[in-house]
Amino acid sequence: MVGDVSGKGVPAALFMAVTQTLIKATARQGLPLGELMSRLNDELCENNEASMFVTLFVAILNVNTGEVEFSNGGHNLPFLLSPNKGPEQLPRTRGMGLGVAEGVAFQTSSFGMQPGQALVMYTDGISEAHNPASELYTEERMRRFFAGQSDLRPRSLVENLLGEVRAFEAGGPQADDITALVLTYLGPGGLVSREVTNSMAELDNLASAVEGFAASFHLSPSVANALHLAIEELFTNAVSYGYAEGQTGKLSLSLDLQDGWIEVELQDDARPFNPLLEGPEVKPEAGLEERGIGGLGIHLTRKLFDEFSYERREERNIVRLRKKPA
Repeated sequence: MVGDVSGKGVPAALFMAVTQTLIKATARQGLPLGELMSRLNDELCENNEASMFVTLFVAILNVNTGEVEFSNGGHNLPFLLSPNKGPEQLPRTRGMGLGVAEGVAFQTSSFGMQPGQALVMYTDGISEAHNPASELYTEERMRRFFAGQSDLRPRSLVENLLGEVRAFEAGGPQADDITALVLTYLGPGGLVSREVTNSMAELDNLASAVEGFAASFHLSPSVANALHLAIEELFTNAVSYGYAEGQTGKLSLSLDLQDGWIEVELQDDARPFNPLLEGPEVKPEAGLEERGIGGLGIHLTRKLFDEFSYERREERNIVRLRKKPA
């Protein structure tokens, strides 16, 4: 959760300290999230003679499924970042600042977080930071900044965001407290699988699976790139050469880490097609003018992986790759 209290100085600090204490005590009761927010609100309204309030965003992540339940008490909308998609803000839910009025109902919502995605929570000290010309940084600038980030690890994102805000302020005074909290979901670990149709548009889906798998096991960029290259090459070959024009089919991808080996399996229901034998021969020592077209992707895949095998079983092509992650 991330919160921001109204006001400044010692009274605001004390109000936030009370809020934190209430949250820790109430959350242990296992209440539904909406009821938790309502109880916090009612408690903060009692004896609130200074009429202070706190905005609060609360989320619960099920680390086994990726399901996120959240409720928003008048706080800034977090950003959801994905490896192969532009940044999105979470939808607004019904609620208001806590401590303003008793008996307020708080809406909850949920979404599925995919491995490799990051949830960025922050306070308006970032979006309302201003430069010497009194221009605000704004959430739109945040969106553009996030769109240019490829490293979604928490420390990198926070450090890069704060550096961006400092540069925008250009030496001017900080106008408000700044908080940024990033939650990157690495997935439950273990087997990652996808089933897709024989459409080139599915490459993004497969790339997302690879990103999530690589994030789950903290694979190096070079290993992740090898997985991307191999899976894109094998998938493209199957779609381009295995199916007749207009024919629909299904392909399945599985990624696993077993006994220190990365194991990749790609199955399809296309005609018999062995990429180890049917692709053009590649002569890496030959000049560019002497090489034929095609075959380089499979050649690189064989070089990048320790094992590469093919079999035809039950009307399906099955390609398996194995590689040490180091």
